[in-house]
Amino acid sequence: MNEQSKMRTDLNGEISFADIFHLFRKNWKPITFFGVLGLASSAIFVLIVPAQYESTMQIKMAQYSSGSIEPTIEVVERLKLPTAYTDVVLRECEVTEGENVGLYMNGRVKAYVMRGVADAIEIKVRSSNLEGAKSCAKALFNMISSQQQGIIEVTQNEEQQQVKQLEEEYVNEAKQLRPIGQNIDGAIKYLVNFDKLTSLHSRIDSMNDEILFAKWHPTKLLSPIYTPNRPVFPIVPMIVLLGTLVGLVLGVIFVTLLNQYRRLSEQK
Repeated sequence: MNEQSKMRTDLNGEISFADIFHLFRKNWKPITFFGVLGLASSAIFVLIVPAQYESTMQIKMAQYSSGSIEPTIEVVERLKLPTAYTDVVLRECEVTEGENVGLYMNGRVKAYVMRGVADAIEIKVRSSNLEGAKSCAKALFNMISSQQQGIIEVTQNEEQQQVKQLEEEYVNEAKQLRPIGQNIDGAIKYLVNFDKLTSLHSRIDSMNDEILFAKWHPTKLLSPIYTPNRPVFPIVPMIVLLGTLVGLVLGVIFVTLLNQYRRLSEQK
């Protein structure tokens, strides 16, 4: 019985593991050649492709007592745009002069809203060298922190102006409270003015607390920036193994097609 007759294939072209083993045993040289070729190709790929290092950071948004300064999804979406980055960030992230910066800084940046952690995002930054990944991540964090601090300062300036106006109103109301008479009409007016003073005092305290809360809860890292010493791409063992397996599969396909061709040639 020849080799072709031993290949038990049905109309759907299915081949058993025993068939593949038999095929490999009879044709191990060309299949091995393809496997070595796949191994060599993957090794060349690993040597040619630049290594990519990655820094990961988790950022908690600056807070007011009512919530974060800005929604996390807005920060993530903003980082898609080329115009979102300062010159310092572009320089630290090794963006060359004249490079057309696309989405997420041409793939250097990946940003996600964190699940299970309120008002926090995770950012991954890639660079061709270890120190570049670290400096890019630091510059990006400083940029986001500075932007949110700017929002805080604008809001606080408005609140401080409101506090000043409320304090002036409070002083005026306090002055009017003293000369109010002791008759019934005066007593009613006294209570009305006193309630107004109490309300003003509460609003002033609330706004001052809001200002202090924002100062105590700036943009911060949930943990130090993490940068592994090994590159995240290419993953050498996985690529070499995958290249070898692909080579072996191609070898099996080549031998199978070659045997089919020979069988058809013999039948003519």
